[in-house]
Amino acid sequence: MERVKLSGFCRAEFNIGYWTDETADGFIIRINDKNYAAYVNPDDGYRSYGCFFETDQECTNTFEPQDVLLEKIEDSGDSTSYEDPRFSYWRILNPDTKELILEVGTIWYDSYYPMGRCYFDPTKMPINK
Repeated sequence: MERVKLSGFCRAEFNIGYWTDETADGFIIRINDKNYAAYVNPDDGYRSYGCFFETDQECTNTFEPQDVLLEKIEDSGDSTSYEDPRFSYWRILNPDTKELILEVGTIWYDSYYPMGRCYFDPTKMPINK
């Protein structure tokens, strides 16, 4: 877990698909003066993937930097059981209360049906307490 400076959140639309002919709704998050995209790529309707990566797309809603915790969580699960999910997530947490502000990633019960998740709760940010 790493302490970082959060200074922006805004809703955004991303061009996705093989020829960027589809769109997905998500967020731009400003962390340590860099912008990151967070959204769920619906892929083919049966599978979805949570996406989190640095982007050139601008964050249109900025505020004074505040401390938050950034954590990458990965668990390979039990490869012999479909009930023990494997997952990979990025999370942003309130450093004082440890409440979840953002979670984006992918969980899958087997390799054929991964499920994306992109959750955001602005009420948990330190600036809103």
